[in-house]
Amino acid sequence: MELDGRCSLFLADVGLDEEVGDRGSVVFEVWGDGERLAVSGIVRGPQVAVPIAADLEGVGRMTLVVRPGGDGNAFDHADWGDARLACSG
Repeated sequence: MELDGRCSLFLADVGLDEEVGDRGSVVFEVWGDGERLAVSGIVRGPQVAVPIAADLEGVGRMTLVVRPGGDGNAFDHADWGDARLACSG
């Protein structure tokens, strides 16, 4: 997503969709201009949502990435819940 340096913060509550039950594991990452700005650590199916925050001051392009947590990707139904940006006009 092109931000053109207009945003200062990204927030979300990340986790796996309830439909996977106790299966699945992923790692959520927020990248800005080719640098990793935030990482969730491994999030597993039965966990409650985990907050993630990234400082976006001066970032031109933000990318959201989900990586497999090491047990295959069959149940890796990742959710970026309540994702929001703080940006200036």
